[in-house]
Amino acid sequence: MSHASENCADCDRLSADYESATIRWFRLDSQMQIAEFGRDPEASSMIARERAMVDDRRQALKRALHEHVQVRHGRSIRAAA
Repeated sequence: MSHASENCADCDRLSADYESATIRWFRLDSQMQIAEFGRDPEASSMIARERAMVDDRRQALKRALHEHVQVRHGRSIRAAA
């Protein structure tokens, strides 16, 4: 996700936090697939809970970045699909 300003510390921080959470989500998703393939319901359940928390954080960071850009920079941003 690109942000609006090349020199905005808040944009940089929010983008970096969103990117970090997204990477963490993908890692957990991979771990979930391995746990499911190995038929480990306990691990699957634990990973699913953590993945849900990380996804909530990702979505909150995405909203915060969009709101920041709109309020601070007066424009909207679009995430790459």
